[in-house]
Amino acid sequence: MESLEKLPFQTQHGDYVVLATFDTPTEAHILQGCLEASGIHAVVADGHLVQADSLLTVALGGVRIRVQEKKLAAAKQVLADFGKGAFELEGDDVPKSPTRPMPENLHIWSPDTAAFWSFVFTPIFGSVMNVLDASRLGNKRLFYLAVFWLITNTVITNYVLWHMALGSNDFEKYLDQSTVLVPVCVVWYLFGVRPQSQFLITSFGVNYRRKSINFALMVGASLSVLRFII
Repeated sequence: MESLEKLPFQTQHGDYVVLATFDTPTEAHILQGCLEASGIHAVVADGHLVQADSLLTVALGGVRIRVQEKKLAAAKQVLADFGKGAFELEGDDVPKSPTRPMPENLHIWSPDTAAFWSFVFTPIFGSVMNVLDASRLGNKRLFYLAVFWLITNTVITNYVLWHMALGSNDFEKYLDQSTVLVPVCVVWYLFGVRPQSQFLITSFGVNYRRKSINFALMVGASLSVLRFII
């Protein structure tokens, strides 16, 4: 009879099923830690692939958390508690519960996720999403701020792309010009994205209802490919 250590992983631990999916490995690992702390073994699937190439998120269906099928019910309870903020540490400056309920028909793209993908698809990508989110929220200050950054990012991005088109085909020069958008994204995140993110957390709690970003990612990827073809 083989020792347990020599048996396949599935034989040792039983069948594993998907509990939840996330856009980023960081979110998945946080939930994994909460599950492990509750005595439930959890596996992060495809986290390294998405970390190495974020464009694979849509193709892979996100970063998945897998747990033993026999512990799925307990894992779902941990997931529900995680969503309610039960694992927040003392001293966290985010509210443990929403200050007011989020309307049922209101779904918002995560400003932080939109900003993350803007490093891939240029800051115009996330700026458009921020404007649409601010419009749904009905907050004039956030809407005007989002419009300002959309105009600013559009002008800067188009100038950089125009300058790249006029330059040589030398890869190093192309890379130097494209990296100009990285500090632009950082400044925009600090002064344009964070206010919207903080408003959402303050108003509806850290686990506010998020809209899937998959369709927006497909549009961004398609436009990026089209830009290089043209």
